Amino acid sequence: MNLRNRSQNPKAIVKVKIYFHVLAAIIAQAASAQSTTTLIGARAAGLGYASAVTEDEWSLFNNVGGLARVNQLNASFAYEARPALIGANRMAASVSAPSKVGTLAVGIFRFGDDVYSEHLVSFGIGNQIGNTSLGAKVNYTQYRVESFGNTSAMSFDFGGITRITSQLSIGAYITNLTQSKLAGTDGERIPTKLVLGVGFKPSDKIFVATELEKDLDYQTMDGTATVADNDYLFAQGKWIIPAGQTASKDVTTGGPISLVIVGDTKVEADETFILKSAKGSKRLVGRAPRKRGGTAKKKGLSTDEHDCVLIVRDRGGATTDQVIPNLLARTFAAYLAPVVAKDAILVSDGRDAYGAFAHAENILHIPIITSRGEHAYKGFHIQNVNAYTSRLKDWLRPFKGVASWYLPSYLGWRRAIERSPFTLGRLRRPHSDW
Repeated sequence: MNLRNRSQNPKAIVKVKIYFHVLAAIIAQAASAQSTTTLIGARAAGLGYASAVTEDEWSLFNNVGGLARVNQLNASFAYEARPALIGANRMAASVSAPSKVGTLAVGIFRFGDDVYSEHLVSFGIGNQIGNTSLGAKVNYTQYRVESFGNTSAMSFDFGGITRITSQLSIGAYITNLTQSKLAGTDGERIPTKLVLGVGFKPSDKIFVATELEKDLDYQTMDGTATVADNDYLFAQGKWIIPAGQTASKDVTTGGPISLVIVGDTKVEADETFILKSAKGSKRLVGRAPRKRGGTAKKKGLSTDEHDCVLIVRDRGGATTDQVIPNLLARTFAAYLAPVVAKDAILVSDGRDAYGAFAHAENILHIPIITSRGEHAYKGFHIQNVNAYTSRLKDWLRPFKGVASWYLPSYLGWRRAIERSPFTLGRLRRPHSDW
């Protein structure tokens, strides 16, 4: 299987937005690659979320340095609805009040739905020193993904705004200054973002805000893997991250940064069987109707009463699957050939079809024969693909039988969730009675 490890890294662009208090004229993208932005409030939305210099009751979720200018008790609530994408709705509430030690604020934020959601609880404080407002806040962030459970982390943000004149101000803030990692993950961090903005207010009705970030160049460098040994292909280019986002793309290609890894790829393959279903069909041929999610009449697994799903997955998580019509060796070969690279190491169960394919394609094959009590051989196993199969079937179970006609679509849906468990979360599970 050809691997393309996608590494998304910073970028930069200059944005100028004018605030006329006409929010309906502005459509701003609020989601990022790893975690949705917490920028919220009417003023921030009117600026297209270029809010590094805004000072209002929503500063807790924008530039926390703006809290110092809040001089009275405020209770605020915001709800951002996206009718076409219910799973992307956002809501937030905050309370802020001045005190002897500065302006204090506490707030909660939520994004998502039952399939995927993010929750944030923040406590912040802001204080004014001369013409400069400084603020800091502590966050508790929790991510929840259906079938994957929860993960969370504590983080710290810091920001400030300086009024150069009555019309000109400069603001900057950094999120996740501590570079906190999510609990229970393999070192995955909450996004760290550094934003610098300038605001100009020529009149009471016009406010101009700019946010400037830096272009960055990248190129690959040899480590334990080298170009000379054909471990990977050299890559270089320039990438940028726009203000208010953490998603990046390569300026040269217009797509995500990609690194092509070659050689030493361990690919696991296995098949699983799902009971055939004619749910939704007006005419049933070949058998009597049965209750949803019933059982097969014949013992054993075959393509007579079951759909056979061939699953191929590498150790990096790249996955493909296909519903195959039969268990013939030539059928396996036809579906395996396009996705298993010549330099891969194919690991499978003891089915002869895998060995025949590997022999014909001159691919190294490691069979794991569980009937002999084998579960691994010198570090080679099929536990990765078996775990994926288990998650797939657990996810399908509440549907109480998936129509065979639609099974490939459900497989694609599951692959999409697996690729981005903490960022996708935009798809809603159908009602179990469908």
